[in-house]
Amino acid sequence: MNINATIIGQTISFILFIWICMKYIWPPIMDTINERQKTIIKSLQLANQAKIEYEKIQKKIQITLENTKKEAVLIIHKAQKKQEKIISQTKIKAKKESFIILNETKKIIEMEKKKMISESKKHIVKLSIQIAEKLLQHSINKKDNDKLIKTLLTNI
Repeated sequence: MNINATIIGQTISFILFIWICMKYIWPPIMDTINERQKTIIKSLQLANQAKIEYEKIQKKIQITLENTKKEAVLIIHKAQKKQEKIISQTKIKAKKESFIILNETKKIIEMEKKKMISESKKHIVKLSIQIAEKLLQHSINKKDNDKLIKTLLTNI
């Protein structure tokens, strides 16, 4: 065999192989690669869009959170004002009630005082009458009278 004929044969078969590969095998491989590249590009674009949407959502969440915090502060402030109002109203009611109770107690004490004074007067009158009766029963001796008065006064 001749080396030149073998090389020519191999060259022709290699050229035929390349032509067949380029005609029938290469186009589907290139189509698959192109489709894969398009899919990857679309996926990257979708990922970028998702990232942008994620950032927008994060900003919205941040704004919503800030608004919620502001609302919470307002609600707390309103609750504190209402609490202060309730406390002040309760204090006013308590003062009114304590004033009423104090007045009623003063009236009761005044009535008891008058009653005690009245009873004391009655008792003093009874004692005076008893003293007078005993004085009249005894002789009218100054020494005996003074002794009797002292005794009766110590009994009072």
